Amino acid sequence: FRAEEEGRTVLFDIMADVFFITDFYLRSTHFAFTYNGSVCTDKELILQQYMKSGMVLDAVSCLSVLEIFAPRLQLRLLSLMRILRIPSFIKKVREHLSLRGIRISLATNLLGEIIFFYAIANHWVACIWFIIHRYIERKVEFTWATSDCPWGAEVGSDGCLAKWNATLGEHNICNMNSMKDCYLRSLHFSLTTLSTVGYGDISPASELETIWENIVVLVGACFLAGLIGAFGAYLSECDTLGFNSFKEKLQKLKNYMKYRNIPEDIQASILFFHHCRWKDSQTLDERETLRILPEPLQLDISFAVKQRVIRLVPILDSLPVIVQKRIAHALILQVYSIHEHPIIYSQGDIGWDIYFIASGVVSISLPTDFSELDATGRSNAAANKEKFDSIGLILGAGNHLGESCICSESGVRQETVTAKTTKVEAYALSKEDLDGICRLMGSEKGSQIRHALLSKNKSNWHSFDEIVDWDDRTDTSHERQSSFNLLPWSTPKPMNDLTAANTRPTARRTLRRSSIGSASFPASPGSDYGSPSSIV
Repeated sequence: FRAEEEGRTVLFDIMADVFFITDFYLRSTHFAFTYNGSVCTDKELILQQYMKSGMVLDAVSCLSVLEIFAPRLQLRLLSLMRILRIPSFIKKVREHLSLRGIRISLATNLLGEIIFFYAIANHWVACIWFIIHRYIERKVEFTWATSDCPWGAEVGSDGCLAKWNATLGEHNICNMNSMKDCYLRSLHFSLTTLSTVGYGDISPASELETIWENIVVLVGACFLAGLIGAFGAYLSECDTLGFNSFKEKLQKLKNYMKYRNIPEDIQASILFFHHCRWKDSQTLDERETLRILPEPLQLDISFAVKQRVIRLVPILDSLPVIVQKRIAHALILQVYSIHEHPIIYSQGDIGWDIYFIASGVVSISLPTDFSELDATGRSNAAANKEKFDSIGLILGAGNHLGESCICSESGVRQETVTAKTTKVEAYALSKEDLDGICRLMGSEKGSQIRHALLSKNKSNWHSFDEIVDWDDRTDTSHERQSSFNLLPWSTPKPMNDLTAANTRPTARRTLRRSSIGSASFPASPGSDYGSPSSIV
């Protein structure tokens, strides 16, 4: 609003004019645009593009600055033409937020737009009510403003919004302390009308005001229908995609488990897993979400999400990026807890998964009764004990377990693994997926990955395959490093880093086979460790 004195320009109007003129200049010369997937920065092409997308509208709205020189022409109204650019402005804001990783759903965007336009409509209706009172009905004695007497004042008294002056034959504009008070009463009138509430404390007093009141009521009914529809879409989206959807699916799962009389401890484990899965990815089936995407994009997303796990495991961290992506895509999150779901697997269980620990701590229990193991497990019991004597019975982030399934025909587990913390995150890689990745890498490099998983756990080596007595050899230290370089793409490691934790530095290392399983690993060209040629 402006004050009563003619020719006085509000500071806000001046700032708006400067902003519009600056925006007009930048849009016509500097605002690049995208054409056929490439960014165009040529000023001539920018101007041509701007002429096609609203330059005339912006130029006309900038003419409102001329009101400084001709205030009686009411050129300030031309700036209202900028309101037609609000939809495109909202679209641009949504695009910029999307580029910064802020996603706004369609239902939320629709609800926000309707609320915004509803607020703008209330402001416009309030202004039009005041325009009718101030300009059109200036010489009418009874208007909505002269009849509006809040706080119980009588009509025509100083307590009304405006007061009739019989001598001048017109009413004043505002009888309150400030124009702000009069605007708030006008806004109250528009709110009660557009919301179809109609308290009745303010009402039209002339035929023109009654016609405008009917128009406002019809517009308000349309806004009300739009708001109801937008809220319905928003709530429906929350029910199908948000946390409400998760609770609904979880309730169905609870009903099923109750109907099937599943033991309560198993129910608690299942619910704990789903709660952790939802907290981690906001979805119950991550693979189903990615299935519609092309495979290269699936690999990139999986690697971005599970890269932390790859970095924790030195063997996986040393692999080529494309192999890391395929392994990340094959990893499946499993969650355990010392309270809800402590057992990862038990001795004698059959399983074909390798578990990579991402967080938490687990303990290993070796069998004392070998009757639950198969023949291979019983024959390898001593070697399995040597392995855990080397790496320890407490494993944490970066360790892996269950790798004995690589060279097992039965899949019988040789130890019991139990969660020891409130939350243990372990990513499972099936033997089938590992075999497929190894086939893509070729027989030699694939065999070396298998051997690395069997021989090293995090930074500890626990199996030395076909290592002769170094005291009887005459080769150089460089040859020794090359001999222990397990993966051809890894950086050669010094001998002391590859020494088992339970092996004394001066001890003689004698020739022996792999301690995990009964696989035979004959030497292969270019590798001192060779590759598994047969799995018994």
